[in-house]
Amino acid sequence: MKLPKVFLFLLILIICNISHSIGQSLYSNYLLNPLNNWSGGTAIFNINGITYFTALGGGNNSFTDKAMLVGILENGGEITYQKTYQESYTQYYPGIGGFYPISDTSFIIVGSKGYEGMLLKLDNYFDTICTLFFKVDTFLTIARSVNILPNDGYIICGDIAHYTYEPYLSKSDGVFLYKTDSLFNLQWYRIFKPDEINYGYSISKTTDNGYVISGYTNSKTDYSGQPLVIKTDSLGNQKWIWQDGSNYDDLQAITSISKDGNILVAYGHATYQAPPYPVPSSLTQIRVVKMDNNGNVVWTRDYGGSYMGNQVWTITHLPDSTYLIGGDAWITDTSAYGWGYTRAFLLKINENGDSLWMRHYIYEDEYGTQTNLFSHANSGPEESILMIGSSHNFFNPTASQSTWIMRLDSLGCDTPECNPFVGVKKPGIMKEGNIRLFPNPANQYIEIAIPEEYISGNISNPIVRFYDLNGKLVQESIPDYQGFSYICNTQALKPGIYFVQLIDRNCIIGSNKLLIMR
Repeated sequence: MKLPKVFLFLLILIICNISHSIGQSLYSNYLLNPLNNWSGGTAIFNINGITYFTALGGGNNSFTDKAMLVGILENGGEITYQKTYQESYTQYYPGIGGFYPISDTSFIIVGSKGYEGMLLKLDNYFDTICTLFFKVDTFLTIARSVNILPNDGYIICGDIAHYTYEPYLSKSDGVFLYKTDSLFNLQWYRIFKPDEINYGYSISKTTDNGYVISGYTNSKTDYSGQPLVIKTDSLGNQKWIWQDGSNYDDLQAITSISKDGNILVAYGHATYQAPPYPVPSSLTQIRVVKMDNNGNVVWTRDYGGSYMGNQVWTITHLPDSTYLIGGDAWITDTSAYGWGYTRAFLLKINENGDSLWMRHYIYEDEYGTQTNLFSHANSGPEESILMIGSSHNFFNPTASQSTWIMRLDSLGCDTPECNPFVGVKKPGIMKEGNIRLFPNPANQYIEIAIPEEYISGNISNPIVRFYDLNGKLVQESIPDYQGFSYICNTQALKPGIYFVQLIDRNCIIGSNKLLIMR
């Protein structure tokens, strides 16, 4: 059946204006240096349209001091209010994702100050209402995560270490749980020592009134790095432990409680590691495991490729009952800039572990990019996503490490054009510009043309990817080459609107929108 011309016109009009329906007002991709020294963002969230964040940075003496900043961002991304905590010869370390709202006018920060664990309750001016500095039976206590309990108490996790009589060195003693009441009075603490080296990164209260701790262990031998999950009862007594890693060095686990009451575990699962002497870093792939409160695995999913240091730092619950997993990885491919670099990533999954989208992020200046580290992500205003971390390009002679902030739309994009490699340079292949699709609307096939003025190199291994409006990959094809055009079959695509990308050697050549009509 032929469509009326008016209806056809409206569908084409939808394509031309789709950016207005999926894009929001964005902070985009920018750097801040709020401490007038080096800095790195550690946590971010939005309540009632106001964005709050924390950052770590250099104090008055960049060698002996580390400062902590708490701030507010306006919608344009500028800091409207900030308070800095710093003391001479003292190092503050706010935890990654360790900044939480208690109400509209009070907040909690977990972290470390000097050799002590730290928990601060702040008012709306970020002045302290209540403070806790503590040690757990050892020389060094590093608090990394806190869970605010229904009875207004707090459960803190982290790791402890003792002094080794070697300058600036300490040895891990174990993972700790530290339970307080609403006034920060200690009720009990527990220490767990599953291996030689032990780190505790996140803590959650489980649906059976116990707790689940995530972290990392290592026995100080080759290929012994393992993700760590410890399940306890309501008093912190261990019920079971999970360390089901690979035969290589895996990376730390992060946990969260799923909507259906199970436990989500995300970590870098090692897929390959070269022989020792010395042992190089492993190649890891992001793995998510859902398990019940007894440690029984419900499902296991792997996402994306394997990269060096591919690791997870946070799991965030989004308002649409999905989950946002964030981390970063070291990219050894030097074709983009002449050197390797780190990039952040966000992965959005549903309750069944299906990947809705996965995107990668960098900050790029006139010297390229180098170090882009993820710390935390959260839901923002108008269905946006907020991401914070740090970026530093060592090849820029005037740059210092800075707090890196992105505000993304609901598809994880920093522009209305959805792009799995947000901000990634297209080196030596094509200058900025979109591919051309014909016919559009299409039925059985499309011809993908690259404007001749955009070609600056050879394309050797082209791949065409089709994404739906939710950013989900629905088809990947190897096109047939005809001159400067590529022919791709679209018969399997359902009628609708798609984003089409032409990719070569992990670099995006160009993208455009496509309407499929039958």
